Amino acid sequence: MRLEERAIGEAAGTILMHNVADEAGTRVLKKGIRLTNEHLAELAAMGRTRVAVAVLEEGDVHEDEAAQALAGALKTGEMHLSRPTGGRINLRAVVDGLLEVDAERLLALNTIPGIALATRRQRTVVGPDQDTDNLATLKIVPYALARADMDRALALASARPGILEVRPFRPQRAALLLVGDEMVRPRVRKDYEGPVRARLERLGTELDLVEGVDQEEGAIAAAVARLAAGAALLVIAGQTSVMDEEDTTLRGLRRAGAEVTAVCGATKVDLVRSLGADHVIDYSMIDPLDGGQRYDLILDAGGDSGLRRLRRCLRPKGTLVIVGGERGKWIGIGRHLRAAAWSPLLSQRLKFFVSKERFEDLEALCSLIESGQVTPALDRTYPLEDAAAAIDHLASGRVRGKLALALAM
Repeated sequence: MRLEERAIGEAAGTILMHNVADEAGTRVLKKGIRLTNEHLAELAAMGRTRVAVAVLEEGDVHEDEAAQALAGALKTGEMHLSRPTGGRINLRAVVDGLLEVDAERLLALNTIPGIALATRRQRTVVGPDQDTDNLATLKIVPYALARADMDRALALASARPGILEVRPFRPQRAALLLVGDEMVRPRVRKDYEGPVRARLERLGTELDLVEGVDQEEGAIAAAVARLAAGAALLVIAGQTSVMDEEDTTLRGLRRAGAEVTAVCGATKVDLVRSLGADHVIDYSMIDPLDGGQRYDLILDAGGDSGLRRLRRCLRPKGTLVIVGGERGKWIGIGRHLRAAAWSPLLSQRLKFFVSKERFEDLEALCSLIESGQVTPALDRTYPLEDAAAAIDHLASGRVRGKLALALAM
């Protein structure tokens, strides 16, 4: 393909490179069209004597023809194609499912001159009944593709499994376990059952079992094992958030066979592993927010990562919960306020939680410690007169677990 400026009388059959507008600014000829004698007469009537055009050479494939052929090679039975226009064509899902993208072959395709294939993120939920059915947009840039490049692209696009695959949802059975005191479980059920059921139905899964259980390790483990035996997916909801690695719900899950992954600094790896975590990520060696793994929920307790980094690791409909205040930051809730401002504008949910210290909660906690159901991870104990030193140690970030102040009785 050559780009030239030609006299009006010599431009028939070439491709118009730029839009042409009349004196009022209204477009009369669209770029990318093949110029006919009628088009050229219209240009001459406007006082034009020359025009910028693209001249296809032997073997060149027009952009619409190239887009149609390449998209046809990419297409699977779970997709349909829009009509090509201006070298652009959209691929859409005809079934609800999960989009799989072969990133290595996608990169290889996009390095071929004149081809741009922009896709949704890996494992995006797509389909007619989802937030979007659009999988990707293919664009030929500009006007034509060389035959050799076209052949290379077709070889990549026609291989199976495809660069793009939609994995249709398979009907599954799911169970919902409500963890909490008997008196509050009706409220928890009201808050969770409807939204969970609706979301699962959109994913082709039926919420078949709903059960409540007291917040006790053995009861949770037994309920998890019982429900998991009859369901492919188990959703757990409770009256309070999971705040600690040794939370009763997590202990019950581990007892039923679940694996727990924790993130901490290098000096606390052994401590966190001793608390029962199956896998521990040392964030001084591995960035847990590098975007390689995406989560439905991120609970940021005592962290200071920016909202953009945290959102990068959330799935499109994921939830971020910021727990507690921030050290040395304005009024201590800067991220909280930004999250509240952004959340209504995003598909992701950004929330924050600030706990309240209540006497009855502390009494219940003391009872659990005294009975041996909860064992505090205690770094060290300070006498009351050394409270300032304790605060300094806490601020250093080197505390392994908790600090305690001893009060003389």
